[in-house]
Amino acid sequence: REEFMAELRNFDQDILTDQRVSALVPQNAMVPLSDWSQSPTLALPLKEGMYVFEGRARDATGLEAKKYVVAWSHPAYQETVVTSYDRIRHLETYMRQSRQAILQVRAFNRGSVSVVPVCAAVFALPSMYDYDFMAMIEWNAASPEPMPNLSQPIYGAPIVSRETRNEVVTFLFDIMGVLMDIIFALEPDSLGADARRLQEQYWQDSTSNLSTPLHMEVVAGALAHLSANLAPIGEPELFVYLGTLTSGLVERVRGSRGDIRKAGNAPQDLVKTLSFLLASMRPIDRPREDGDIRVNVSEHVQARLSAEIIRTAVALGDVMAAIADPGGPPTAIKQEMPKGQFMNHVDGDLVVTIIKKKLIDIIVDGVQTQPDYQSMLRWIYPQIDIEGLGPPGSDGVDWAGDADILFNEAAKQCQEAQEDFLQTITMTTISWPVSPFLYATSTMIGM
Repeated sequence: REEFMAELRNFDQDILTDQRVSALVPQNAMVPLSDWSQSPTLALPLKEGMYVFEGRARDATGLEAKKYVVAWSHPAYQETVVTSYDRIRHLETYMRQSRQAILQVRAFNRGSVSVVPVCAAVFALPSMYDYDFMAMIEWNAASPEPMPNLSQPIYGAPIVSRETRNEVVTFLFDIMGVLMDIIFALEPDSLGADARRLQEQYWQDSTSNLSTPLHMEVVAGALAHLSANLAPIGEPELFVYLGTLTSGLVERVRGSRGDIRKAGNAPQDLVKTLSFLLASMRPIDRPREDGDIRVNVSEHVQARLSAEIIRTAVALGDVMAAIADPGGPPTAIKQEMPKGQFMNHVDGDLVVTIIKKKLIDIIVDGVQTQPDYQSMLRWIYPQIDIEGLGPPGSDGVDWAGDADILFNEAAKQCQEAQEDFLQTITMTTISWPVSPFLYATSTMIGM
C-alpha cells in the first residue's frame, strides 16, 4: 500500500492500470461479494482501509472481461472527543513550544527575521474562551464552597488554576515584549515607506508586488488576534501593553512616512484591535480612601488604557491623512464593535474619518460637514461648521491663540518629504460607540 500511495503522489502514468491495481492483491486473497446479476449493486460495511474491487462481465458466449477499482473506506463522520485534561495539556504544550520561538528570536536579534516565528506563535494561540480563568480568581480560601478545580468537568471549558493562569499571563507579556522589540527594529520599507508614495505616476509601480505581505500587515494581524483572546483571562494590564504595542506600531508607520495602503488588511486589523481595547474598558469605581476623595487616577490601569486608545486613534488618523487627497471626499475606516462575554455590551461601529484640506481652503472657508439625516446607522461625524481661520502666522501661532504652547521645532514633520509645514490641514473625527474615558464615569466618587 505504501508503495502504491507513493506512486499515486508522483503521478505515475501506469498507476491505475488493471495490471498495476491487480498486483496490489496477494495471491488467492480475492473474496466473492455477489453472484452473477444484471444489477450488481453492493451494500455492505467495510472496515477502514484500502480495497481492490474486481468486476467481471460475461456475455452469452461465455467471454469475460475484468475491470479493477481501488477504493479507500473511511468513516463518514468521526467525532473528536476533547476532554478538559486535553485542553490544559494543549495549552501547556503550546506555551512550551512557543517559548522556543521567543528564544530563537532573541538569538537572531533582527526585527525582520523575527516576524515570522513570533507571529506564527501568536496565530497558533488557542482560544482563551475555551478555558475558565475566572473561577479560581473569584474563589478565596474563606469561601464555604470547595475549591472549584477540585470538581473539574470532564468536558467543556476546564477550570484553570491560579498558577497556570499566572504562567499564561507571563507568557503573553513575554511574547508582546518580543513584538515590541520587532516593531521598533523594523526598517521603514517594512512599514510601507517610499519616497515616491504620493506621486501618482509611481502609484502602480510601488504597489504592484502584493503577493508577499509587508511585515506591518503580519504584525497588525497578530495584534488583532491577541486582542480577541485577552478578555477571558481577566488581566487589564495585558490590554494596556497591547495598546502600547498598537500605538507604537502606528506611530512608527507615521514616523517613517509609510503608505498604509501597501499593508493589505493592516488598517482594518488596527481598528479591530482598537475596538477590542475599547470594549475591554471598565469603570474604576474607586471608593474613598482614608476619608479622602482622591481624583487623580492617571496611573490607574484603566486610565492608562484610555490614554493608549486615544494615542492610537490620533496616530491612525495621521497615517490615514498621509494618503488622503486634499480637497477630496472624506476617507473613513469602520469596524463593528465586538460582542461577547467579558466585554462591554455596546452596539454600533467604531469609525475613524479623515477630512483633508489645503491651507488656503482652511484660511478662507474652514471646514463644514453634513451628516446623512436619513441614515439608520450611526453618523460617521456630526454636523460641523468651522469658519475660515485666517492666516496661521509663523508656525501657526495665530491659530494657537494666547495660550502658552511650547513648540518643538525638531519634532516638526510633514507627511511628504517635499511638503511644507501647514501646506495641508487634516481634521480627524472619531465615532466612539462607547466613551474612551469610561474610567471617569459611574464611579463611587463621582469623578
